[in-house]
Amino acid sequence: MITMIRIAFCLFAAWILGLFGFDTLVINGANELFGVHMTETGYYFCWVLFSIILTISFAIRGGGTKVKIEKSGK
Repeated sequence: MITMIRIAFCLFAAWILGLFGFDTLVINGANELFGVHMTETGYYFCWVLFSIILTISFAIRGGGTKVKIEKSGK
């Protein structure tokens, strides 16, 4: 469930950035730097891969920040 929410959030962020022309910047940059022809579908697929990698990294780390509480020596 969390994975789907994270994917939806990343796609929404990609759409918002696309409104400001970020998608065109990434597509043209990938073409110039790596010689890879990418479409808008590829742009959104990269965001999905980013969210899946983010989910896997959270799962490996244990899901979030852990706080260690120590007792005082008194």
